Amino acid sequence: MSSVDDFDPHAAWLEDPSTYEPVGEHSPRRLEELWAQEEDAADVFLDGGDKPASSMVTIEQPSFESVQPVSAEALAGMAPDGQLLAELEDVDPREVDEYYLVEMAAGYQRIAAWATAKLTRVAGELSRRPLMNGSGALPSHVKAGNMAADELAPRLGLSRFCAQRIVTNARAFESVFALTGQALAVGHIDSRKATTIVSMLEDYPVEIAVLVQDSVIDDAGTQTHSQLVEAIKKAVIAVSHDDADLFHAKARAKRRVEHPRQLPDGMASIRAVVPATDAAAIDLALEAAARSAQAGGDTRTLDQLRADILSLMGHTALELGYVGLPPG
Repeated sequence: MSSVDDFDPHAAWLEDPSTYEPVGEHSPRRLEELWAQEEDAADVFLDGGDKPASSMVTIEQPSFESVQPVSAEALAGMAPDGQLLAELEDVDPREVDEYYLVEMAAGYQRIAAWATAKLTRVAGELSRRPLMNGSGALPSHVKAGNMAADELAPRLGLSRFCAQRIVTNARAFESVFALTGQALAVGHIDSRKATTIVSMLEDYPVEIAVLVQDSVIDDAGTQTHSQLVEAIKKAVIAVSHDDADLFHAKARAKRRVEHPRQLPDGMASIRAVVPATDAAAIDLALEAAARSAQAGGDTRTLDQLRADILSLMGHTALELGYVGLPPG
């Protein structure tokens, strides 16, 4: 076989055009000779190695089989993060059984809790920035205050109260309620339960708040919100029975009736925070008056009568000019 230097499969064409064969019966033979010469040249260029495959096309058909999802047990044990989200997004809910759907719902709930924990952490970082604390941003005669909630509320579409609660939780998770923050971050509890733990215990002494938090956090994941509230109440009594009177006095000092909150269709709600004995007295009076009216033939429901009687108390006081027993 000749070398690359002295071999040119097209040399005959370049030196003597008369060597071209006319298109006819000898053309196929000439083409076969040229193809053979080009193959020889390729062998020389590749140092005698194997010739490349004539085609990259394969007759094997690609596989379109769906990727099997992880087991429900594995899904339940996955930490909330991007990997869990990717696994959930790869599953078609129409192709799994009911048990798997339950674990998918639980997985998305853990991701929601994880995302809330991340949001809360960011809000806490924002609240620590000097600009949010009025450092150099406000005139000297303006009282400085943290403005993180004011910035977050319109951007997140929340009331300032809700935005402030996020900031408060962020501060709480960094100190006394770190365990609650961790439970939220791993999806053990949701944001409502985390907020409940903080809001119900933040006014107690640190040692009591920590003890109660530790006693309720394990079961909080499988409890309803109402069950968690009751568990916190019982735990507070258990760890602070010696100081129960002191705590009641502090809580009683915060009794209040909130201003009406507007509801759709011309309605409103009023929330009262009063001592338990006072709340029971109000409830008993409304219930007795409503049932007495029904016994007398009134066709309104008990709920309607209770609401109307409470409203009547307010209208009567406005008309008479006093509340309670008549003067003298």
